[in-house]
Amino acid sequence: MEIIKKHSLNFYKSVFKKSNSIVLILLEEGQIIDCNDEAVKAFGFSSVEEMLGLKIWELFSYQQENVELTKKKSLHYLSKATNWELAAFEWIHKRKNGEKFEAEVRLSRFDSDGNTYIQAVLQDISKQKELERALLESLEKAEESIKLKTNFLANMSHDIRNPLNAILGFSKMIAEESDMSLSERQRYGALIESNGSKLLDLISDIVDMTMIEQNKVHIEHKRCEVNALMEELFLSFKKEVNRRENLKLKLDIAIDDPKFSIMSDPMRLHQILSNLLDNAIKYSKQGVIEFGYEIVDDANIQFFVKDTGVGIAPEYLDKIFDRFSREKKTETIAVKGSGLGLDISKRLVKMLGGKIWAFSTLDKGSEFYFIIPVTYLDYKPVENKEPIVEKKTVSAHDINWSHKHILIADDDVINFELLRIILSKTKVKITKAENGQEAVDLIKQDPSIDLLLTDIQMPIMSGYEVVKEVRTIRPDLRVIAQTAVSFSANVEENVSVFDDYTSKPINVNALLKTIEKYFKESL
Repeated sequence: MEIIKKHSLNFYKSVFKKSNSIVLILLEEGQIIDCNDEAVKAFGFSSVEEMLGLKIWELFSYQQENVELTKKKSLHYLSKATNWELAAFEWIHKRKNGEKFEAEVRLSRFDSDGNTYIQAVLQDISKQKELERALLESLEKAEESIKLKTNFLANMSHDIRNPLNAILGFSKMIAEESDMSLSERQRYGALIESNGSKLLDLISDIVDMTMIEQNKVHIEHKRCEVNALMEELFLSFKKEVNRRENLKLKLDIAIDDPKFSIMSDPMRLHQILSNLLDNAIKYSKQGVIEFGYEIVDDANIQFFVKDTGVGIAPEYLDKIFDRFSREKKTETIAVKGSGLGLDISKRLVKMLGGKIWAFSTLDKGSEFYFIIPVTYLDYKPVENKEPIVEKKTVSAHDINWSHKHILIADDDVINFELLRIILSKTKVKITKAENGQEAVDLIKQDPSIDLLLTDIQMPIMSGYEVVKEVRTIRPDLRVIAQTAVSFSANVEENVSVFDDYTSKPINVNALLKTIEKYFKESL
């Protein structure tokens, strides 16, 4: 019987010492009189002896979640355990080196040889708590994201319906009111064009966002004449700035060489800077909008856009590049837009291998910068940079193509009619094909056709199939594609089969210039 008893004592002592739980044996007053190996390890001591005699609250962090003094709270729980009450709670402890960890604590009383002791069993729940906090943070972010997306969709509906309402309304008035004066027609036509441009910008942002998310946007590194790009942006946005009496646009270039070039993606640089300039103009009523670039070193170039607009509050500055996020104040709510421009710009800059950031002072203005790695191409600095001169637009009334013949292949009656109206002013002969097969047949039958303007998506035979057939029939015939489908995913692959292309909605000036270029070649 004595052997069994001795064996039992050794057995239970071994269980105590080697338990995976942290176990402390305390007096009623909170003094440690024994502990197991796991306790020594958890609290960062070197031996059991080093912990003996310590008061239990000396192992606790003094900044508990309930901000109460740990000694008072410790004695409260010890008193509960002494009175055989349940004492289970979570507590923040500290190791010998001061590091904190969270544990679940259970206190229980046991008596031995007429004395009362308290056993404290602890389970380290630090990782569990970290996971809970991470999940809670994720939940809050998800809820915020859902809220932002809901607001975004509501804004999208509003921003789409408004220009559509104007386009449909004014178009109906022009079509139905026969006694309308020329000046009224011109004014309503300008409003239709303006609202159409707004709608196109919105659709373009949504398409770009979707393509970026699906990894369908590819960066195409090629020669980019930086000053030419900047001057094109200057001329484009100067018209918008000139509509505001107290606002000016300024361009700063670092290299005084019109041919200064880098290897990058000019289309994406144009898109990023356009987004930044568009925002600067939207939020600036007066002052100066300044943009340009600086040479950082032999491998990096930095672009900037600065404005003297309403500025951004500090609490919103870190969120302005986040999708669906928009500052909620009177000056910004009044400004129309999808709110996707900065998110798209941030993603494009990242795809170019760079980074984008901003500084802002409320009511004084904002500064946006982005830096990208580049390869500089050979250039020779010159003393004086060429002045920025406004380029004249091409007017169809000034063109005489009476000796030319254009075949338009388009199954959409409205699109064909629009092209016919635009081109008829040039006195050019126009023939219509309603599908790809008809276009091929007409080219076989009529050698007087000088140029084919074809849609991409047509019944019976697509634009791609048409151009392949044309190359076998008349290799010298110029073929220009006109499409509503974006080529940006892989420009070279899509456009290489055509001589050129123009996107819908048709830019009249660009279309006339493109056709003129190929007509001049045939002279």
